[in-house]
Amino acid sequence: MGVIFRRGPSKQVQLIKWNTANDSFESGQWFKGRIYERRCDVTPNGNLLVYFAAKHKGPDIREHSWTAVSKPPHLSALMLWFRGDCWSGGGLFESDSALSLNEAPSIKPDTRIAGGGLRVGQLNLGRGEDDPIDITRRLRDRWELLQEIKTSYQTSFTTLQPRLMRKSLLQAILMSSETITGFEGRVDYSISHTNGAVIPLDGAEWADWDRNGRLVFAKEGRLFAGEMRSGGELKIRELADFNENDFEEVIAPEWALQW
Repeated sequence: MGVIFRRGPSKQVQLIKWNTANDSFESGQWFKGRIYERRCDVTPNGNLLVYFAAKHKGPDIREHSWTAVSKPPHLSALMLWFRGDCWSGGGLFESDSALSLNEAPSIKPDTRIAGGGLRVGQLNLGRGEDDPIDITRRLRDRWELLQEIKTSYQTSFTTLQPRLMRKSLLQAILMSSETITGFEGRVDYSISHTNGAVIPLDGAEWADWDRNGRLVFAKEGRLFAGEMRSGGELKIRELADFNENDFEEVIAPEWALQW
């Protein structure tokens, strides 16, 4: 099981549950605001999601952003930690029943929401935005760091050297190159065969190997799977197109509101 954050327009996000065994999709709730997908995680069994979201409005600035735990494909919070700003936030699951928050110990759960049986600790990664939680999750998921990013800052950021990572599977290697220009991060993906053939995944916004050993990637609102042939050819097929999905109010069912 995986989750998809279908974003667009920029402050509308739909949560979709993806069964990679048969490529079926279950549409869930929409959110009017920003979900920071690189600070999110799912349990190994796919039953729980931790996400970091923000609306940046309301009378109480402490409630402008928050980390929450929900049951995908729904966003209704089972646990909630208000933050206020966009430093840190989110978390990583250590197991199906243990969560490590990307928060300081001073950030306490909202006492209006029951805690359930989830054990919660702290990551203690230090202050940051998508990093350092994003790089920590990727290393956990068997990405290998080849080169750390280096930047300079005057009035904005310039990348001096990109962050290079790879994830190998059988006879193919998935590469990622991350840069920062101004205040925007960018990750470029490519796949290479052991025979030396390199194919860029132009425009891909996310790519990885799924649990079935397939290359999967997202591009322009669509989800694709790719198979690397022995000669170095990449065969691609579309799994789903989410571009026509429009915002709608979705009430979470009773099962999504209970542990």
